[in-house]
Amino acid sequence: MVGFQVLPKDLASFGQLFVQKGKWEGKQLINEKWFTETGTPSTLEPSCGLLWWIDYEQKFSIIDDEQIGKLQKAGLPDSVINVVRSLKGKHESSVYSKLLQKNEENYASMGYCNYQNSKDNGLTISRKENMNKFYKTLGYLGNCMAVYPDKNLVVVRMISEESFLKGKGTKDGSGYNNFSDFFELTTKLIQ
Repeated sequence: MVGFQVLPKDLASFGQLFVQKGKWEGKQLINEKWFTETGTPSTLEPSCGLLWWIDYEQKFSIIDDEQIGKLQKAGLPDSVINVVRSLKGKHESSVYSKLLQKNEENYASMGYCNYQNSKDNGLTISRKENMNKFYKTLGYLGNCMAVYPDKNLVVVRMISEESFLKGKGTKDGSGYNNFSDFFELTTKLIQ
Protein backbone atom coordinates (compact mmCIF):
# COMPACT_ATOMS: atom_id res chain seq x y z
CA MET A 1 0.00 0.00 0.00
CA VAL A 2 2.86 2.44 0.76
CA GLY A 3 6.61 2.54 0.41
CA PHE A 4 6.72 0.55 -2.82
CA GLN A 5 9.67 1.90 -4.80
CA VAL A 6 9.74 1.00 -8.46
CA LEU A 7 10.64 2.48 -11.83
CA PRO A 8 7.78 3.22 -14.28
CA LYS A 9 8.97 0.50 -16.66
CA ASP A 10 8.92 -2.09 -13.88
CA LEU A 11 5.48 -1.00 -12.68
CA ALA A 12 4.25 -1.34 -16.28
CA SER A 13 5.76 -4.84 -16.39
CA PHE A 14 3.82 -5.73 -13.24
CA GLY A 15 0.66 -4.42 -14.91
CA GLN A 16 1.41 -6.52 -17.99
CA LEU A 17 1.82 -9.55 -15.73
CA PHE A 18 -1.71 -8.80 -14.48
CA VAL A 19 -3.01 -8.56 -18.09
CA GLN A 20 -1.40 -11.91 -18.89
CA LYS A 21 -2.75 -13.51 -15.68
CA GLY A 22 0.67 -14.41 -14.33
CA LYS A 23 2.35 -15.53 -17.56
CA TRP A 24 5.60 -14.04 -18.73
CA GLU A 25 7.28 -15.05 -21.98
CA GLY A 26 5.07 -18.14 -22.16
CA LYS A 27 5.90 -19.30 -18.62
CA GLN A 28 3.33 -19.26 -15.78
CA LEU A 29 5.13 -17.37 -12.96
CA ILE A 30 2.11 -16.75 -10.69
CA ASN A 31 -0.98 -18.91 -10.44
CA GLU A 32 -3.71 -17.58 -12.75
CA LYS A 33 -6.33 -18.08 -10.01
CA TRP A 34 -4.66 -15.35 -7.94
CA PHE A 35 -5.29 -12.79 -10.70
CA THR A 36 -8.88 -13.93 -11.12
CA GLU A 37 -9.47 -13.55 -7.37
CA THR A 38 -7.65 -10.21 -7.29
CA GLY A 39 -9.90 -8.84 -10.04
CA THR A 40 -13.16 -10.11 -8.53
CA PRO A 41 -15.26 -7.36 -6.91
CA SER A 42 -15.54 -7.66 -3.13
CA THR A 43 -19.03 -8.26 -1.75
CA LEU A 44 -18.31 -5.55 0.85
CA GLU A 45 -17.02 -3.01 -1.69
CA PRO A 46 -17.81 -3.83 -5.36
CA SER A 47 -15.38 -1.20 -6.65
CA CYS A 48 -12.45 -3.02 -5.09
CA GLY A 49 -10.69 -6.37 -5.54
CA LEU A 50 -7.63 -7.43 -3.55
CA LEU A 51 -5.81 -4.06 -3.34
CA TRP A 52 -6.92 -3.21 -6.88
CA TRP A 53 -9.64 -0.73 -7.68
CA ILE A 54 -12.09 -1.97 -10.28
CA ASP A 55 -13.68 0.44 -12.71
CA TYR A 56 -15.35 0.38 -16.11
CA GLU A 57 -14.71 2.23 -19.34
CA GLN A 58 -18.43 2.80 -19.78
CA LYS A 59 -21.15 2.88 -17.16
CA PHE A 60 -24.83 3.01 -18.00
CA SER A 61 -27.94 3.64 -15.94
CA ILE A 62 -31.07 2.05 -17.35
CA ILE A 63 -34.64 2.96 -16.54
CA ASP A 64 -37.05 0.55 -18.18
CA ASP A 65 -40.51 -0.91 -17.54
CA GLU A 66 -39.04 -3.47 -15.13
CA GLN A 67 -37.46 -0.73 -12.98
CA ILE A 68 -40.60 1.38 -13.07
CA GLY A 69 -42.65 -1.66 -12.02
CA LYS A 70 -40.38 -2.20 -9.00
CA LEU A 71 -40.83 1.42 -7.95
CA GLN A 72 -44.60 1.16 -8.32
CA LYS A 73 -44.63 -2.05 -6.31
CA ALA A 74 -42.64 -0.28 -3.56
CA GLY A 75 -45.47 2.24 -3.30
CA LEU A 76 -43.84 5.39 -4.61
CA PRO A 77 -46.35 8.11 -5.51
CA ASP A 78 -47.48 8.40 -9.12
CA SER A 79 -45.96 11.88 -9.22
CA VAL A 80 -42.49 10.39 -8.63
CA ILE A 81 -43.15 7.46 -11.00
CA ASN A 82 -44.10 9.94 -13.74
CA VAL A 83 -40.83 11.84 -13.33
CA VAL A 84 -38.89 8.55 -13.42
CA ARG A 85 -40.87 7.47 -16.49
CA SER A 86 -39.79 10.71 -18.22
CA LEU A 87 -36.17 9.54 -17.77
CA LYS A 88 -36.83 6.14 -19.35
CA GLY A 89 -33.96 4.83 -21.47
CA LYS A 90 -30.30 3.81 -21.35
CA HIS A 91 -28.12 6.71 -20.26
CA GLU A 92 -24.34 7.10 -19.99
CA SER A 93 -23.85 7.45 -16.23
CA SER A 94 -22.49 11.03 -16.34
CA VAL A 95 -25.51 12.10 -18.41
CA TYR A 96 -27.83 10.21 -16.06
CA SER A 97 -26.36 12.00 -13.03
CA LYS A 98 -27.14 15.36 -14.63
CA LEU A 99 -30.69 14.24 -15.45
CA LEU A 100 -31.23 13.20 -11.84
CA GLN A 101 -29.86 16.49 -10.52
CA LYS A 102 -32.26 18.41 -12.75
CA ASN A 103 -35.17 16.44 -11.32
CA GLU A 104 -34.11 16.42 -7.65
CA GLU A 105 -36.36 19.36 -6.79
CA ASN A 106 -39.31 17.56 -8.38
CA TYR A 107 -38.56 14.42 -6.37
CA ALA A 108 -38.29 16.35 -3.10
CA SER A 109 -41.67 17.97 -3.57
CA MET A 110 -43.30 14.68 -4.61
CA GLY A 111 -42.35 12.28 -1.82
CA TYR A 112 -38.80 11.47 -2.84
CA CYS A 113 -38.06 10.81 0.85
CA ASN A 114 -40.12 7.64 0.55
CA TYR A 115 -37.83 6.58 -2.28
CA GLN A 116 -34.75 7.32 -0.18
CA ASN A 117 -36.10 5.06 2.57
CA SER A 118 -36.76 2.30 0.06
CA LYS A 119 -33.14 2.56 -1.11
CA ASP A 120 -32.14 0.88 2.14
CA ASN A 121 -34.01 -2.17 0.83
CA GLY A 122 -31.86 -2.28 -2.30
CA LEU A 123 -34.36 -0.45 -4.52
CA THR A 124 -32.87 2.01 -7.02
CA ILE A 125 -34.37 4.23 -9.69
CA SER A 126 -32.20 2.66 -12.38
CA ARG A 127 -30.34 -0.56 -12.88
CA LYS A 128 -26.66 -0.41 -13.77
CA GLU A 129 -24.83 -1.92 -16.70
CA ASN A 130 -21.07 -1.66 -17.01
CA MET A 131 -18.84 -2.43 -19.97
CA ASN A 132 -15.14 -3.22 -20.32
CA LYS A 133 -13.77 -3.71 -16.84
CA PHE A 134 -10.37 -2.23 -16.03
CA TYR A 135 -8.23 -2.22 -12.91
CA LYS A 136 -6.28 0.56 -11.30
CA THR A 137 -3.89 1.36 -8.51
CA LEU A 138 -3.82 4.67 -6.68
CA GLY A 139 -0.61 5.69 -4.99
CA TYR A 140 1.02 8.55 -3.16
CA LEU A 141 1.01 11.94 -4.96
CA GLY A 142 -0.94 10.49 -7.87
CA ASN A 143 1.36 7.65 -8.85
CA CYS A 144 -1.04 5.25 -10.48
CA MET A 145 -1.56 2.55 -13.05
CA ALA A 146 -4.49 1.53 -15.23
CA VAL A 147 -4.68 -2.03 -16.58
CA TYR A 148 -7.05 -2.79 -19.48
CA PRO A 149 -6.97 -6.59 -19.95
CA ASP A 150 -9.36 -6.58 -22.94
CA LYS A 151 -7.08 -4.14 -24.76
CA ASN A 152 -3.76 -5.66 -23.59
CA LEU A 153 -2.86 -2.19 -22.34
CA VAL A 154 -1.11 -0.85 -19.25
CA VAL A 155 -0.81 2.89 -18.59
CA VAL A 156 1.46 4.18 -15.81
CA ARG A 157 1.68 7.66 -14.29
CA MET A 158 4.50 8.36 -11.84
CA ILE A 159 5.92 11.48 -10.22
CA SER A 160 8.57 12.09 -7.59
CA GLU A 161 7.75 14.09 -4.48
CA GLU A 162 10.32 16.68 -5.55
CA SER A 163 8.68 17.13 -8.98
CA PHE A 164 5.25 17.17 -7.40
CA LEU A 165 6.18 19.99 -5.02
CA LYS A 166 7.96 21.94 -7.80
CA GLY A 167 4.70 21.70 -9.78
CA LYS A 168 2.94 23.46 -6.89
CA GLY A 169 1.41 20.30 -5.48
CA THR A 170 1.08 19.88 -1.73
CA LYS A 171 2.02 16.92 0.42
CA ASP A 172 -1.65 16.15 1.08
CA GLY A 173 -2.08 15.35 -2.63
CA SER A 174 -3.91 18.50 -3.63
CA GLY A 175 -2.63 21.20 -5.93
CA TYR A 176 -1.83 21.69 -9.58
CA ASN A 177 0.10 18.52 -10.18
CA ASN A 178 -2.15 15.79 -8.79
CA PHE A 179 -3.47 14.79 -12.25
CA SER A 180 -6.83 13.75 -10.84
CA ASP A 181 -8.31 13.05 -14.28
CA PHE A 182 -5.66 10.43 -15.22
CA PHE A 183 -8.13 7.52 -15.48
CA GLU A 184 -10.67 9.58 -17.39
CA LEU A 185 -7.94 10.58 -19.85
CA THR A 186 -6.70 7.00 -20.31
CA THR A 187 -10.25 5.80 -20.96
CA LYS A 188 -10.72 8.51 -23.60
CA LEU A 189 -7.37 7.59 -25.12
CA ILE A 190 -8.46 4.04 -25.89
CA GLN A 191 -11.96 4.84 -27.14
